[in-house]
Amino acid sequence: MKNFIGIFLIFSIWAHALDRESTLKIYQDIFTTLSDKPVVSVYTLDSEYQNVFKKSSRLHLVHSAEGADIILITNIYDLNSVLKSKVFQRSTHRPIVFVTNYNLLKNSESIVGAIYWRKGRSQLLFLKEHLQKNHIKLPKKYHKFMVEKL
Repeated sequence: MKNFIGIFLIFSIWAHALDRESTLKIYQDIFTTLSDKPVVSVYTLDSEYQNVFKKSSRLHLVHSAEGADIILITNIYDLNSVLKSKVFQRSTHRPIVFVTNYNLLKNSESIVGAIYWRKGRSQLLFLKEHLQKNHIKLPKKYHKFMVEKL
């Protein structure tokens, strides 16, 4: 029984590490594409994503929305807080907003896309109109993930 628990524990830790690594690769690719910078400043209040992004050489965590190229939002409370912040009151150099929840996509034109889970599978979605308003052109590999409207 102890061997089974030990093997299960090791497998769980290994699977979690693989999940974090694949998550990091996905976000690095998307965020560097969206911002067109080799190193992207990212702001998120979610501690899980902060831990994932800390291991990146291409994503730099910042401690305020003011210094961010991209803001990753995981819940409505954080979204409302960020959208009411000073950085969104000005007309120039607003950060790009990306979310992890399909239902948050409709809340602002600053939200250009989302990665979320549906039926146990990850989904990637970009809103074409929001990309255009933010002057973002995606490479062809992401065109299949663009939609006109929700």
